[in-house]
Amino acid sequence: MEVENSQPPRPPEPQPPKPPEVTDTSTLGGFVWVVLFGLVMVLSILANLLFVTSVLSKKKKRHLVVYLLLMGLFGLNLIDYSLLSFEFSLGIEHSWPHGDKLCALYQIASKGNPIIQAFVVVILVTYTASTYGKINLTSTTLRSKPLMPMISFACILLVAYGVLAVPTAFFAKIVHVNEKNYCEIEIGNGHQREISIYYLIYSAILSYWLPLMLSIIPLCRLAKVTNCDKYPEVTVVLATVSSFFIFYFLHGCIVAVRHSLDAMGIHLDTHNSWMIKVAQSLLWLVAYFWHVTRPLLALLMDNDLKFGCVSPASSSHHATEYNLVQLSSSNSSKKNNLLPQRVMLAHRVNESSISEEVKPINEPSGLEPMMEEDIESSEEHSTINHIV
Repeated sequence: MEVENSQPPRPPEPQPPKPPEVTDTSTLGGFVWVVLFGLVMVLSILANLLFVTSVLSKKKKRHLVVYLLLMGLFGLNLIDYSLLSFEFSLGIEHSWPHGDKLCALYQIASKGNPIIQAFVVVILVTYTASTYGKINLTSTTLRSKPLMPMISFACILLVAYGVLAVPTAFFAKIVHVNEKNYCEIEIGNGHQREISIYYLIYSAILSYWLPLMLSIIPLCRLAKVTNCDKYPEVTVVLATVSSFFIFYFLHGCIVAVRHSLDAMGIHLDTHNSWMIKVAQSLLWLVAYFWHVTRPLLALLMDNDLKFGCVSPASSSHHATEYNLVQLSSSNSSKKNNLLPQRVMLAHRVNESSISEEVKPINEPSGLEPMMEEDIESSEEHSTINHIV
């Protein structure tokens, strides 16, 4: 009789816990974009408000066309922030709950505002190169009639905005997909080639590449201006325009590549198309940092604006440092000798360098005994001055 080997059954091995299911990963990604863009917008508003306050507090600065155009760029940025906040309110799918007229107005503002911003940059560098490049330029000329060029620039921008708005308002339509409405640009029967050509012209050529070509010659002329020390706004414009094309360069490249491929009929798979869209959003965030650096560069380049941000006591302290020679009279001496108290050869000089290069002259209480010849010559000089 065989004996069966009866062993107790092994308990089942514990199963590893299942990973938590993510029902909608796009919601988390949308929240990250909201936080990042919101942070940039807050920093931009604070920096631009500081810049506007500094300009308006300086009488000789608030009449300059250069700074008026820079404040106009801040106004355009506020429109961009309003549009971006409106897009975030639509949700991650951007379903459109409004009518046709509001859709056309939204597309006109979102497609035309970047172009107007780029043309303001072109006007800024062109006006600065043509005005500050003059040989007989004076401060009175710059502040004589700032209202006339601003009115001319405003008329040009309004005409350009109207011309750009006509095709956008005509092509803006509400598209129905899966029982949801979307505000999109639709040309003809909705062919992707025509739509890509529209985006290539509006979002790449007119918003970046054409303004870049138009700004090269004025930038070269502005770089040759020799009176940058006397007029710091020249340096401010150079830094502003250069930083604009640097921050928007990668975004202009990826937008041009994306819509050029679509216009040529080159189709990408889903993964590559998603990667390009994410990269475009990331580079758009990088371009938004120009809104923060633009006012900060102006404050750093112009010392008058920089001093306008500090207290009056500290600004007066900085102002006294520019005095080359401070004279003090000797109360104990009858000759009224004027002695240099402090010599400043630069804006700020370390005390160690002063002690090594320029030895300050002590106060009259610590003067060394004067020679008899020097005393006689000083007495003769004072006598002659008294007779005269």
